[in-house]
Amino acid sequence: MTIAMMAFVCVGFASCGGDDDDNGGGGSSSSGVSANAKYGYFIKNGNGSQWELSFCSLNLNSTPNPGTLYDMVIIDLVPGQSYSDIPTGEFTGCFAVDMGKGAKAFQTEGTVYESGSRSNTTGKLTISKNGNNYTVSYTGVTLYQYDDNDNRVGDGIVSSFSFTGPIVDYPDVDDWEYDDK
Repeated sequence: MTIAMMAFVCVGFASCGGDDDDNGGGGSSSSGVSANAKYGYFIKNGNGSQWELSFCSLNLNSTPNPGTLYDMVIIDLVPGQSYSDIPTGEFTGCFAVDMGKGAKAFQTEGTVYESGSRSNTTGKLTISKNGNNYTVSYTGVTLYQYDDNDNRVGDGIVSSFSFTGPIVDYPDVDDWEYDDK
C-alpha cells in the first residue's frame, strides 16, 4: 500500500496541483524512525469515512525534479464515522502509519516503514487545530521496515512524529481502494 500511495502522491498530486498556493511553513519533529516534513495534505473519499493525512518534505503542488530526495509520512485513519473535515481529538486502534525515507521522486520509494494493521497499531494519534494550523502527532507507534519485496526486515522501532502547520484539503478521491489493514 505504501509504495502504491507514494507513487500516486508523487505523480497524481503533481499533475493536479498546478501552481496553487504554497502551503509550506509547516514543521515536523520525530524520533525512532525520523522523517522531515514541511507540507501537509488531506485526502478523503466522497463520504468522508476513509481519509489520509500526508506529510512530505516535497511540495506536491509543484512537479519535482526527477531524483529529488524526499521523506513522506502517511496517516490512514478510519475512526468508524464520517468526517467532512479533519477531525480533532485523540485516536487509538483506528489508524495506521506508513513512512518513506529518502525516496527519489519518480524513481524509488526509498526506505519503507509501516505500522501494520489499523486495529493493531500501537500508540496514540492526536490532532488539534489552532487558527489555520493543525498539530498532528503520534507517539508510541511501532514501525517495521520492509524490503523491495514487501518482506518485513528486522525488529520494530518505536517512533513518534509531530507536524505543526497548514494542511491543504484535496478534492474527494472516490476510487480509493483501502486494504483491510
